[in-house]
Amino acid sequence: MPGETPPLPPSHALLRLEAQRVAGGRLRLFPGPTSRFGALYFSLHLERSGRLSRQPVLVGLHHSGPYPGYNWIEVAQVNEYLTFEGSGVEPGIAISAASLRRLMGLLGELIPPGGHLMLEYESPRWASTARALNL
Repeated sequence: MPGETPPLPPSHALLRLEAQRVAGGRLRLFPGPTSRFGALYFSLHLERSGRLSRQPVLVGLHHSGPYPGYNWIEVAQVNEYLTFEGSGVEPGIAISAASLRRLMGLLGELIPPGGHLMLEYESPRWASTARALNL
Protein backbone atom coordinates (compact mmCIF):
# COMPACT_ATOMS: atom_id res chain seq x y z
CA MET A 1 0.00 0.00 0.00
CA PRO A 2 1.11 3.57 -0.48
CA GLY A 3 3.32 5.04 2.20
CA GLU A 4 2.92 8.24 4.13
CA THR A 5 4.02 11.42 2.37
CA PRO A 6 3.59 15.08 3.23
CA PRO A 7 0.24 16.52 2.13
CA LEU A 8 0.02 18.39 -1.15
CA PRO A 9 -0.77 22.10 -1.13
CA PRO A 10 -4.54 22.68 -1.51
CA SER A 11 -4.05 24.19 -4.97
CA HIS A 12 -2.19 21.17 -6.42
CA ALA A 13 -3.82 20.02 -9.66
CA LEU A 14 -3.70 16.31 -8.78
CA LEU A 15 -6.07 16.90 -5.86
CA ARG A 16 -8.86 17.39 -8.41
CA LEU A 17 -8.66 13.62 -9.05
CA GLU A 18 -9.54 12.71 -5.45
CA ALA A 19 -13.01 11.08 -5.21
CA GLN A 20 -13.72 11.27 -8.96
CA ARG A 21 -16.01 8.43 -10.04
CA VAL A 22 -14.40 5.73 -12.22
CA ALA A 23 -15.18 2.02 -12.71
CA GLY A 24 -17.97 1.93 -10.14
CA GLY A 25 -15.86 3.48 -7.41
CA ARG A 26 -14.00 6.61 -6.40
CA LEU A 27 -10.38 7.47 -7.06
CA ARG A 28 -8.01 7.86 -4.13
CA LEU A 29 -4.82 9.83 -4.73
CA PHE A 30 -1.55 8.81 -3.07
CA PRO A 31 1.24 11.31 -3.77
CA GLY A 32 4.77 10.01 -3.64
CA PRO A 33 8.22 11.54 -3.64
CA THR A 34 9.45 14.18 -6.04
CA SER A 35 11.90 13.15 -8.75
CA ARG A 36 15.26 14.86 -9.11
CA PHE A 37 13.69 16.88 -11.96
CA GLY A 38 10.82 18.16 -9.80
CA ALA A 39 8.08 15.80 -11.02
CA LEU A 40 5.77 14.28 -8.42
CA TYR A 41 5.26 10.52 -8.41
CA PHE A 42 1.68 9.52 -7.67
CA SER A 43 -0.63 6.55 -7.70
CA LEU A 44 -4.38 6.34 -8.00
CA HIS A 45 -6.23 3.54 -6.25
CA LEU A 46 -9.92 2.75 -6.51
CA GLU A 47 -12.22 2.67 -3.50
CA ARG A 48 -15.41 0.62 -3.78
CA SER A 49 -17.83 -0.14 -0.94
CA GLY A 50 -15.32 1.24 1.57
CA ARG A 51 -12.52 -1.05 0.35
CA LEU A 52 -9.35 0.17 -1.33
CA SER A 53 -7.81 -1.59 -4.31
CA ARG A 54 -4.65 -3.49 -3.51
CA GLN A 55 -3.13 -2.46 -6.84
CA PRO A 56 -3.09 1.10 -8.14
CA VAL A 57 -5.32 1.77 -11.12
CA LEU A 58 -2.56 4.02 -12.39
CA VAL A 59 0.98 5.07 -11.48
CA GLY A 60 2.45 8.23 -12.95
CA LEU A 61 4.46 11.42 -12.68
CA HIS A 62 3.11 14.96 -12.72
CA HIS A 63 5.08 18.11 -13.45
CA SER A 64 3.97 21.73 -13.61
CA GLY A 65 5.76 24.95 -14.34
CA PRO A 66 5.54 28.46 -15.77
CA TYR A 67 5.88 27.49 -19.44
CA PRO A 68 3.38 25.32 -21.34
CA GLY A 69 5.90 22.56 -22.08
CA TYR A 70 6.70 22.24 -18.36
CA ASN A 71 3.18 20.95 -17.67
CA TRP A 72 2.80 17.23 -18.18
CA ILE A 73 1.66 13.89 -16.85
CA GLU A 74 3.47 10.68 -17.68
CA VAL A 75 1.49 7.48 -17.12
CA ALA A 76 3.99 4.74 -16.30
CA GLN A 77 1.57 1.93 -15.43
CA VAL A 78 -2.11 1.11 -15.81
CA ASN A 79 -3.49 -2.00 -14.13
CA GLU A 80 -6.27 -3.77 -16.01
CA TYR A 81 -7.46 -5.86 -13.07
CA LEU A 82 -7.89 -4.85 -9.44
CA THR A 83 -8.51 -6.78 -6.24
CA PHE A 84 -9.63 -5.15 -3.01
CA GLU A 85 -8.59 -5.16 0.64
CA GLY A 86 -10.66 -7.45 2.80
CA SER A 87 -12.34 -9.12 -0.16
CA GLY A 88 -11.11 -12.65 0.67
CA VAL A 89 -11.85 -14.89 -2.26
CA GLU A 90 -14.21 -12.46 -3.99
CA PRO A 91 -13.19 -11.74 -7.57
CA GLY A 92 -11.70 -8.39 -8.45
CA ILE A 93 -12.79 -6.14 -11.28
CA ALA A 94 -11.50 -5.55 -14.78
CA ILE A 95 -11.01 -1.93 -15.82
CA SER A 96 -13.13 -1.40 -18.93
CA ALA A 97 -12.16 0.63 -21.97
CA ALA A 98 -14.84 3.17 -21.02
CA SER A 99 -13.36 3.53 -17.52
CA LEU A 100 -9.90 3.93 -18.99
CA ARG A 101 -11.16 6.67 -21.34
CA ARG A 102 -12.80 8.43 -18.37
CA LEU A 103 -9.55 8.23 -16.39
CA MET A 104 -7.45 9.59 -19.27
CA GLY A 105 -9.98 12.40 -19.73
CA LEU A 106 -9.66 13.35 -16.07
CA LEU A 107 -5.88 13.43 -16.39
CA GLY A 108 -6.11 15.51 -19.56
CA GLU A 109 -8.24 18.10 -17.76
CA LEU A 110 -5.34 18.75 -15.37
CA ILE A 111 -2.95 19.78 -18.13
CA PRO A 112 -3.13 23.38 -19.38
CA PRO A 113 -2.92 24.22 -23.10
CA GLY A 114 0.55 23.48 -24.46
CA GLY A 115 1.23 20.72 -21.94
CA HIS A 116 1.21 17.03 -22.73
CA LEU A 117 0.01 13.63 -21.54
CA MET A 118 2.35 10.69 -22.13
CA LEU A 119 1.21 7.07 -21.87
CA GLU A 120 3.41 4.01 -21.65
CA TYR A 121 3.05 1.63 -24.57
CA GLU A 122 5.61 -1.07 -23.82
CA SER A 123 3.37 -3.34 -21.73
CA PRO A 124 1.58 -6.29 -23.38
CA ARG A 125 -1.75 -4.43 -23.31
CA TRP A 126 -0.40 -1.82 -25.74
CA ALA A 127 1.67 -4.09 -28.03
CA SER A 128 -0.35 -3.12 -31.12
CA THR A 129 0.21 0.58 -30.35
CA ALA A 130 3.96 0.00 -30.00
CA ARG A 131 4.02 -1.85 -33.34
CA ALA A 132 2.08 0.93 -35.06
CA LEU A 133 4.41 3.62 -33.69
CA ASN A 134 7.46 1.63 -34.78
CA LEU A 135 6.16 1.59 -38.35
